[in-house]
Amino acid sequence: MTSGHFLKDDGSPVPCVSFQQLQQIFSTLQEDHFLSSAQFAEGPGYSFAMVVRFALGLSAEGGLVCAIVRDTIPGAIALSCLRHLVNGGAEAVVLVIEEDPSQEPTVIANALKTVQSYGVNVEHWTSSEQNPLVQGVLGQCHNVLFGTTSIKTPDFKTTNFKTPEPPSELMNGAVSLLNEMSTPVHCIVAPQGFDLASGEKNGEYLYASSTLSLGAPLEPLLQREDLLGRHYLADLSIPLSTYQKLLPDCPPPFSEQPVVALHKASAES
Repeated sequence: MTSGHFLKDDGSPVPCVSFQQLQQIFSTLQEDHFLSSAQFAEGPGYSFAMVVRFALGLSAEGGLVCAIVRDTIPGAIALSCLRHLVNGGAEAVVLVIEEDPSQEPTVIANALKTVQSYGVNVEHWTSSEQNPLVQGVLGQCHNVLFGTTSIKTPDFKTTNFKTPEPPSELMNGAVSLLNEMSTPVHCIVAPQGFDLASGEKNGEYLYASSTLSLGAPLEPLLQREDLLGRHYLADLSIPLSTYQKLLPDCPPPFSEQPVVALHKASAES
């Protein structure tokens, strides 16, 4: 069973999971339910686009959006979201954070080609020396999608899930830049700055305007609401039986919408 939960607008609970449980859920969805890596990104990407449209004033048209991504599932989701926004009339740019430029992307490789085919400019952020140029780009944007969290699925090179990675100097620099600006930042899984397994501080804190959890919110988010902004949960096609193993009698989380708002439960809940 889970050790905590968030509440939907109607007061119904949604169970939290540990980082390791979320990774295992990803594995089960692939191995037992045959979801592809592209399917992992597409549903949440569509949901994320709904969240960002709300931040843009309910319309993507005329908006300028930047996606900051790494070669991870959240990076692929941010790129999927960006494609929907561009198709809705937004302009966009992608900044790919590459701590090791010699490593070719695998998780986001096809998604990068797709957004480029829609006319989106893709730039590579490989050194802190580029920070002034990046700051200039971000200063023109209305919203930033932050898809950098290190969550991968088994078909991406390994079946042994690792603990969350410590942030690099480049990642900490990116967070510092974003915190200095007034541009709203929308994060996938969690904002930067704390260990997703333990909840302990891990690098520079990023203060998000909104955060999109995937399928089930992580337990450390219960203690880090100050970083989340508006908190949403996207459908990841997790079976209801899985939710009810975590929280008996849990109702279907997505009976009305594929993305729902979450709130921290009170001490009495």
